Amino acid sequence: MYIPDDKAQYDEFFKNKETIEAVIGKSLEWERLENKKASRIYTYIDDFSFTKIEKYRDISNKMIDSLAKFRTAFKPYIL
Repeated sequence: MYIPDDKAQYDEFFKNKETIEAVIGKSLEWERLENKKASRIYTYIDDFSFTKIEKYRDISNKMIDSLAKFRTAFKPYIL
């Protein structure tokens, strides 16, 4: 999640970090980026590699699942 120029929105999400991470089912990386305008919240997809063509379908499905979980988890806290 990239949050441009809105520290209040980041703070609202961070205030609900435990609930958000529970919905997503894993811990996230939270970066307020104090000296920047933007902030970000993200996770990694395990075993991701551009060189493992045989895993593209599985990785694509994981990306779609993650996006759906992010939407569900963050939507209640959008200012």
